[in-house]
Amino acid sequence: MDEDELNYIIFEYLDLLMDSQDLWLDYVWINIVQRSISLQSSDGNIEKIRFKWDKEGAEGFQESVRQICEDVPPDQRCFIEK
Repeated sequence: MDEDELNYIIFEYLDLLMDSQDLWLDYVWINIVQRSISLQSSDGNIEKIRFKWDKEGAEGFQESVRQICEDVPPDQRCFIEK
């Protein structure tokens, strides 16, 4: 999966949550060490997205984290560094 596909999946999931009257994004975990992002919706469902360990994956992860930091309030996101 390339960077564009991963970003599409993340933002389609966020759009789905925002468009739904019954679901919304509760929390985001950003795992630096595993290069992954987990998104929890209000129904308790957690979607985990892993990024490849290459330049393309690094760029996709960086862009996704930047976008999440812009759009998700600080009390709804957590950076995991272990």
